[in-house]
Amino acid sequence: MWGGATIASPELALSLDNLKAMDTPRDSIAALMDYMRNPIMADGSEESYACRKVDAAWINDADLEQIAAFVLRAAETAPGWGTARF
Repeated sequence: MWGGATIASPELALSLDNLKAMDTPRDSIAALMDYMRNPIMADGSEESYACRKVDAAWINDADLEQIAAFVLRAAETAPGWGTARF
C-alpha cells in the first residue's frame, strides 16, 4: 500500500523534511492552506495542473486548516508516512 505521496510527483513523499525543503516550503499550516488554494509545483516554478485548486466555496478556511494540520501531524508522527511503502 502506498501512502503519503504527492499526486503530481509520486516520487516526492510528504515527509516533513521534504515539505521543509521545497523551494516554496509547505511545512506550516498557512503554507499548506495556500498550496491547497493555489497549487504550484514543488520548485515554485509554475502552477500545478495535476492538483485541483480547493475553492473556498467547496470548503471553508477552518476545515481546510484542519486538513493541513492533519497532513503536518501525519508527516511528523505516523510510521511510514512519506516513504515509498506505508
